[in-house]
Amino acid sequence: MHFEGQNCDLYVNERDENLVGFACIYKVEPAEYTGLLWSMQENAMIVHRMAVTPAYRRSGIGTELMIFADEFSLKNSVRYLKTYTTPSIRR
Repeated sequence: MHFEGQNCDLYVNERDENLVGFACIYKVEPAEYTGLLWSMQENAMIVHRMAVTPAYRRSGIGTELMIFADEFSLKNSVRYLKTYTTPSIRR
């Protein structure tokens, strides 16, 4: 399933009609990325948010989402995929 935003699209992964994971992919780099020292200085897409439902972790959902992001970037003629990461949040 796909929800389109202005600069960012949300893609969800479902199993048996249940949401099991999602990825938010930016097609345009946020302004705060300007000036950071990236390994390459070329057009990129960014996986900004990604999560997998706890019951489905370690089952390949995250890998599926990253493969999708990679293929999506290449289909849009973008060879550079960046990820925005933060430490795991525990409750």
